[in-house]
Amino acid sequence: MRMLSAAQAGRWDEASDVLLDCQQYPPAYPVLLAGVQSVTGVSELACRRTGRVLRAFGVLGAWLLAVEVLRRRRAEAAVSSSATGASSAGGVSSATGVSSAVGVSSASSDAWSPRELFAAVLAPFLLFFSPLFQHYSGSLFLEVPFAVASLFALRAWLRRADESAQRPLVRELAAGAWIALCVFTKWNYGLLLGAGLAAAWLFEAFDALRAKHIGRFAVRTLFLAAVPVLAFLWWFVLPLPRGPELGALHRASFLAFLQGNQDASMATSWAARALDWALAFLPSARALLVALVGLLLVLPWALRGSVRALLLALLASALPVALHPFHLDRFLVPQLVLVCVLAAIGLSRLAPRSLGGAALAFALLAALALVAPTAEHGLVLRASGLAQDEPATRAYQLDTLAEAASSASDRRLRTAGVERAVHDALLDALARDAGPNARVGWLGVNPEFPPAAIHLGLLARGGSAERFRRDSGRTRSDGKFDMIVTHEFVDPGWNDEQIRGWARGFDVVCVTQPMDWKGRAAKEVLARYRDVLLKDGEWKAAPLATVEVARAMREPLGVQLVALRRSK
Repeated sequence: MRMLSAAQAGRWDEASDVLLDCQQYPPAYPVLLAGVQSVTGVSELACRRTGRVLRAFGVLGAWLLAVEVLRRRRAEAAVSSSATGASSAGGVSSATGVSSAVGVSSASSDAWSPRELFAAVLAPFLLFFSPLFQHYSGSLFLEVPFAVASLFALRAWLRRADESAQRPLVRELAAGAWIALCVFTKWNYGLLLGAGLAAAWLFEAFDALRAKHIGRFAVRTLFLAAVPVLAFLWWFVLPLPRGPELGALHRASFLAFLQGNQDASMATSWAARALDWALAFLPSARALLVALVGLLLVLPWALRGSVRALLLALLASALPVALHPFHLDRFLVPQLVLVCVLAAIGLSRLAPRSLGGAALAFALLAALALVAPTAEHGLVLRASGLAQDEPATRAYQLDTLAEAASSASDRRLRTAGVERAVHDALLDALARDAGPNARVGWLGVNPEFPPAAIHLGLLARGGSAERFRRDSGRTRSDGKFDMIVTHEFVDPGWNDEQIRGWARGFDVVCVTQPMDWKGRAAKEVLARYRDVLLKDGEWKAAPLATVEVARAMREPLGVQLVALRRSK
């Protein structure tokens, strides 16, 4: 939005600065959303619909990646058969049949085999009906954009392995460009994907060395690495048109971002993680069990290039997320797309060889996954050890799990934000008090009321575009938004002078009473920061609005919005 606002004002130098200031969260998706809103106008709904469109591209990408794996499996089977001296017909029969309609050819046949058809359709089916994928495609989080880009990056990676393809170096460049796009869509997931593909590259290098093709492989690697290396040099070393000082800031912010959320108090239990896997990852817990069987069945092919690359990418994506103390269900989205493709490939080994039999098997599997998806929720909840004995609490737990697993089009988005009526009431009051130009600081909870929501809300309520461009992207030397003290669940440990110095940078500092709306002690520590500002008379408090914030299993919480202004 800041890029779009600057560009519409003819401030292209400012738009460039905004792009280069995307430090904790990389610039690829903001550039896309700016382009969309240049056509639709500034609209939160347009941004959310962009995510829905990306979901469709993700389903398409799952199909294309599955087809590419099948194509590579056929080629690998043919090479293996030739190497072992098997007959040509026998060597190809185990992997025949991928559609010529998608540009796939075979020495023996261009027709789909029933098993390949089963796999190619099952992969997008699983992804389409994933509640997790559906839910986050309607949000502005970066997991779905990254997951979609990763599907096409992996397809490009596999396509470069085709020795018979024309312009092989162009394919290397394309694969490198897709990898760079993944990294510049979400730093941490992009690095994990890169680590998995780097491991796959090492296996390829060993194969090339054994086949005495290392020279040609080295040239191909130079083309593969060209775009990522140039992109990294531009962003982290010399971010033109700015200078190396900004590159140093990019590096510092990047490292600080990777080291965040390590506090032991934020650790998520394995039981809670298991619920995310079992109830929202795929259409049902039964579907997850079937997918795990598919992953086991694909392991015998793990030594071959195509499946090996996807398995390495899955391991690189899943293990760090599993071992990290902090967990949210959206962290599973990047590995979800890989599980769908690999599980479909593995399960195809069990599919009947006849077209009718494969169609019947697919229909039965679809019914198993989709019919009565909440039937086993009670069993899963008890197995997790998180079930509560009190009937009302147990009913609430089951309702929450059912909502998380729902694929209904009218399902409520599971976000940390407050209800729309509360959101609008707070922003209406804040906009009236701040006017079009005042600099606004926020000393309070961020998951429910983040800086971006405040800046966009003020702009939509008559705030000046100049203020929006000036304030919405301001960051401190630690890389955090200047508008807030911290977005993490830990006290940054500022002394009184640091608190006062931060507050003096604003015309109005907004706080709420209570500071936290969900009973988190880690957020209530910010009450000390408010008290420091009020205790010596430099700042005066003025109530702006009172709202009621809904709470699970409890009465709504009354929250008062207060504006702190310096005394005249």
